[in-house]
Amino acid sequence: MKTTFLPSRRWIGWGGLLLLMLVMVSCNQEEPATTKPKAEGPWKLALQYEQARIQGDERKQLSLLVPEDQRTASLNPEKEITNPDRKIPDDYRLMEYKEKEGLYYYHLQYRHPTMNHEVNSFFKAIKTKEGWRLKYAFDRPAFEYETQDLEGLLIKGVHDQP
Repeated sequence: MKTTFLPSRRWIGWGGLLLLMLVMVSCNQEEPATTKPKAEGPWKLALQYEQARIQGDERKQLSLLVPEDQRTASLNPEKEITNPDRKIPDDYRLMEYKEKEGLYYYHLQYRHPTMNHEVNSFFKAIKTKEGWRLKYAFDRPAFEYETQDLEGLLIKGVHDQP
């Protein structure tokens, strides 16, 4: 008597279940958040402000602030730029936290170009009638409190090209 191999119904059932699970998992996967930001946007203000800060360009810093902070900030627009050649190093890291349309938070990290220590800068970007502007004197405790329930998006990692 010749016997042929026929899979049992149990194996067919398990195989079908496995195939169904694979299809469900592959269809359910979300696209990972992109690290490629728009060409323009509020994240650029954080970089521009920090660049102006390390160069000592207080006029540029003032121009990036919300109007009410422009009046109260302890920045002198007449002050001469003290370090025009300083740049944010290319290996910076920038995280974005979106609270709602028109309100973003940013955390910028890099090694200071001359003092060789880590710099952490925190920004709150607000859409105003004049366009995107930053809040002045936004510090780590305020940042941590206001972003504690928000999910971060990596805009640029340390090893990404600028």
